[in-house]
Amino acid sequence: MVRQTNSSAKEVLDTATSLTDASRKTPKRLRNRHRYEEIANGATNLAFESEKGTDMTSEIGTQVQTVIASNVEMGNSANEVEEASRRGSDYMDTLINKTGQTEEMTRSMVEKVDKLKDSTRSIRKNSRCARQYDEADEHLVVERHNRAGPRGYAGKGFMVVADEIRKLADQSRQSIGVVAKSSKRFSAKSTRR
Repeated sequence: MVRQTNSSAKEVLDTATSLTDASRKTPKRLRNRHRYEEIANGATNLAFESEKGTDMTSEIGTQVQTVIASNVEMGNSANEVEEASRRGSDYMDTLINKTGQTEEMTRSMVEKVDKLKDSTRSIRKNSRCARQYDEADEHLVVERHNRAGPRGYAGKGFMVVADEIRKLADQSRQSIGVVAKSSKRFSAKSTRR
């Protein structure tokens, strides 16, 4: 299109030049010389304006190419942003999922610790009851032992039974002590967490 416009402008310029030359050579045309000069000047102006139009068309073409290149670059950037956004969304989904799993594990652990605390309280309560029964048995054994002494041979059998009960009470007391110490240590550890 630019070449065609240039070619047309050149033809118009050549025609104007020919007309100008012809008007100078022909005496008959001397009267109309002024008109021909105006026509030639108009053709020259037209050729000049045509060249300006060609230059503008060329400049617009260059600008259009620049805009197209910018659009391609923006499209590529938009694709990169979209991909980064998708990856970020995937990471967030993974993080949310792992956070949910962590919450569930924490909740489960808290429930287990609470159950263990309840069990520890129950063990302590049972240990206190066993200790009270043990003390009552010990008191009963001492009392029976004191009463059996003056009764002689019949009292000896009862003393043997009383000694066995005392041994069982001692073992029970030791076991209760071990359970109490263990429950205190466990309770202290679970409270610190």
